[in-house]
Amino acid sequence: MASSLVGVSAMANSPKPLERGGGDAAAGLRRRAAFGPSEPGAAPPGGIDTSVFEPAFARIAEGAPIVMVLGGAGTGKTVFLHELRRRGGMRQVFLAPTGVAALQLGGQTIHSFFGIPPRILNPDEIKPRSRARKLLRKIDRLVVDEVSMVRCDLLDVMDRCLRLARERPEPFGGVQMILVGDFLQLPPVVPYGEQAVLACMGFTGPYAFNAKVLHETPVARVPFTVVHRQTDQVFVQHLDQIRRGERVVEAIDALNAACCRDHRPQCTPVVLAPTNARVDSYNHRGLALLKQWTRPRWGRARVNSIWRATGCRSPRRSRSRSARG
Repeated sequence: MASSLVGVSAMANSPKPLERGGGDAAAGLRRRAAFGPSEPGAAPPGGIDTSVFEPAFARIAEGAPIVMVLGGAGTGKTVFLHELRRRGGMRQVFLAPTGVAALQLGGQTIHSFFGIPPRILNPDEIKPRSRARKLLRKIDRLVVDEVSMVRCDLLDVMDRCLRLARERPEPFGGVQMILVGDFLQLPPVVPYGEQAVLACMGFTGPYAFNAKVLHETPVARVPFTVVHRQTDQVFVQHLDQIRRGERVVEAIDALNAACCRDHRPQCTPVVLAPTNARVDSYNHRGLALLKQWTRPRWGRARVNSIWRATGCRSPRRSRSRSARG
């Protein structure tokens, strides 16, 4: 049987909006560990030498309005985010597009924080709520993880909310934006019927870098290129080839030769697929191979004998007697 990896984020409950956490929105943010430093005197997280992040921290300290930190898997993006939280220095909020990513980050989902529904929105029709306005006026920096999954229209809605709430014409209302992720990983979810809608709204693509706001101001790009998660450079090279779509067949053959073995006799491995459609197709093919498979049927005599063996009355007989009574 196969199982799908899609929709895992829907199983996790997104954190509640920060503006609902109490009377003082800023105090609620600090309590939720999504605002400002976690512990000023805490030790650096992870086993990575944080000096490798200095180019990114330098651009942030220079006051670049938008800093985009991009890197493949294992290059230290998560450690960088925790180090950014540890250093603090500004009133900052950590957001992510999905519930699972927000929980791992210790922050909040974008839709929950801004109080917007999870559908296509016209940025020109956005009007932040009064309570959200007070909160958005207090922040200095907004950090977004997994930016590859953020759609272009959502980023423009965030820009519109911040401009209106802060009453400032600059992109994102003058809030410094830190966008972290890898555009060669998970893309934004755009149903087929919504692709034409985005095109009619003037977007050339669904990705965050297609957002109109990113064309209004320079974006400081900081690449993370050193892989810290693995030490075998041959293995790292194969993973990078698959990530970039270069010499994929050669890389897959090398990985299979290193890890694939014959299955145990009369055992079929579990197959994990990225989409529900592929899972259903695989399972239907398996069911079609079961020539003599039939749905089990239970006769009335069999059901009544089971109820008698348990010392209970059959539900059918109980209902008929109660109806006569």
